[in-house]
Amino acid sequence: MAMPAMGANLVISPPGSLSIGVGQETQLAIGISGATDGISGFHINLEVTDTDVLDVADVAFDDWVMLEEFVSPGADLGYIRGIDLSQMAEPGEGSFQFAVLSLAGVTNGMATITITPHILEDDFGDLYKASAMVIPVTVGVVTPPSSGGSGGGGSFTSTPTSTPTPTATATATPAPEVTPIPTTPVTAEEAEEPAPEPVITLSTDSDQMGDEVTPTDEPDIPKSSAGLLLPILASLLALMLIGSLRGRDPEN
Repeated sequence: MAMPAMGANLVISPPGSLSIGVGQETQLAIGISGATDGISGFHINLEVTDTDVLDVADVAFDDWVMLEEFVSPGADLGYIRGIDLSQMAEPGEGSFQFAVLSLAGVTNGMATITITPHILEDDFGDLYKASAMVIPVTVGVVTPPSSGGSGGGGSFTSTPTSTPTPTATATATPAPEVTPIPTTPVTAEEAEEPAPEPVITLSTDSDQMGDEVTPTDEPDIPKSSAGLLLPILASLLALMLIGSLRGRDPEN
């Protein structure tokens, strides 16, 4: 039967409460002090009160830890565990680091992570007895805690704030500038003068007027010379006919 090895304490770094932003990560180291009989193996439980606010994203084990295992806390209890096969955690010094946790902020709020030693075995098969550690963690914009510490002591206050969404502002389009047309002042003499009558010019160009052409004057119609000669010839023929008839008259 393993006997308790007294005088060992679980150590976390940094100590006290933690504050991180949404989408950011911070590291939390887990170790032991006063383990003067060395370490042959360990099993440490991890529990988070609200995994919607805080998540254990990853873990990095120390070099001496072999056959390491990591289960992130969620619906079930998480844990880290491993053994010393290389005999690097030997008796004498008494202080050893197990692993470094990466804590990630998920949403604004508060959560706690509880680290409970389940098995801390020395090189002689005995078990170290160490107390659990409770670390409060605030995620988002927070007010620094008035006090905090290991073992769940102290109180803290957080004030999560939301970032307002900027509202798009419509830009008014300036109206185009209208340039006034300069006018020349009219004198009294110019105002009394009658407006000139419009001159209408009729174009005889058939390409411009089309088929409709209105003549301004009646054109002269030339007369044929044959129209004058025909009456004269008719008169001469009549005289010649009369003369021939008289020559035939027996009384003459």
